[in-house]
Amino acid sequence: MSLTVVCPSDWQAVSNSLEVRYDDAMTDGKKVLERHGIEWFLNFFDGPTCLYEYEQTPRISTYLYALCAGPYKVYTDYDPMYVP
Repeated sequence: MSLTVVCPSDWQAVSNSLEVRYDDAMTDGKKVLERHGIEWFLNFFDGPTCLYEYEQTPRISTYLYALCAGPYKVYTDYDPMYVP
């Protein structure tokens, strides 16, 4: 499963797969939305928007896939010995 998220620019979007792209949704990110035929989606937002794209996950059940979006702070740790 892969995921593309459009949200307000002051929000953070976090998923359980790695982020492969972050763009302003009105510039290069708009090209991604046009490629998927969903650029009309930008009309739902009043202010500046951003686009997050995440890499495809291994085959997993859909209920295990996670997305959190909002005015959050994100802290990451890529140490393979660290267990969250």
